[in-house]
Amino acid sequence: MKKTRKHKLALFILIAQLGIVVWLFGLMGFITYSYFQKPPALESLQRQAVIILTGDNGRIDTGLALADAINSPAILISGVDPRVTKDALSSNWNVGEHINIISLDHDALNTVDNAKQSAKWLKENQYTSAVLVTSSYHMLRAHSIMKAVMPEIKTIPYPVKTTHLPPQKLKFWHIMYREFNKTILVEACLIQRFINCLD
Repeated sequence: MKKTRKHKLALFILIAQLGIVVWLFGLMGFITYSYFQKPPALESLQRQAVIILTGDNGRIDTGLALADAINSPAILISGVDPRVTKDALSSNWNVGEHINIISLDHDALNTVDNAKQSAKWLKENQYTSAVLVTSSYHMLRAHSIMKAVMPEIKTIPYPVKTTHLPPQKLKFWHIMYREFNKTILVEACLIQRFINCLD
């Protein structure tokens, strides 16, 4: 009896150790992918609508610069604070002539909301594809949710390099750790069919 208990305990410890090792390798892979991923060539994005998800530094600046470079016909900035108007946007960012083609989404509170509001905007404007602009560490999760919410619409990832978060800063590792775990949960939830992850 004692030997059986010892064998079960040893097996449990072994499985736990293997789980930790797999998780660590996954985390390192996620960090490497997020840190080194590159955006697609601008030539392949010409005349695409642009969706910018708010939430971290550089996203709006990068999205607006991208929209200018690819002659985008329309821009959606999703997850904007309700107090931010187009006038406030113009005073804080180099919006220029883009002000006429920008739509602000004030309703989204999280990534699922971003996807739902983006789907609504794209369908209303009859776009079948768009470039998705968000931080590199957020892209995997955001893109997966976008595809789940609107599978009929093509979303092209355009990751924003988080230059304000170098690996030398503790905040970099905290964000990567948190986002990796969120991404795992989302991917696992989207795979199964018993729980609706998008409600």
